[in-house]
Amino acid sequence: MISPPPYLMYSADNVPVSSNAWISDCWAAARSMMTSKRLSTLILVIDEVQKVPAWSEAVKKEWDSDTFRHLFNPHAAFIVGDGGIPIEEFMTMDVRKLF
Repeated sequence: MISPPPYLMYSADNVPVSSNAWISDCWAAARSMMTSKRLSTLILVIDEVQKVPAWSEAVKKEWDSDTFRHLFNPHAAFIVGDGGIPIEEFMTMDVRKLF
């Protein structure tokens, strides 16, 4: 049996956010986990991200930064959960097409 890849999961449901810095904090935790555990792949799940102001700009900034520095595998590293997309459908999507 294949074990699932390592992941971190966050939810913006109850986060009192007034800026998108929370997304950067989630992303920093993922980077830290990858470094400390010497991981080549990590799935970062942020559920209800649409509740964070200017979330797409924050995600793009973090994604571009990691892509430039070759930190995340762009095919398996980042998943954004959204109440509007069933998770089964989302798991088959190319996440890069969401931005």
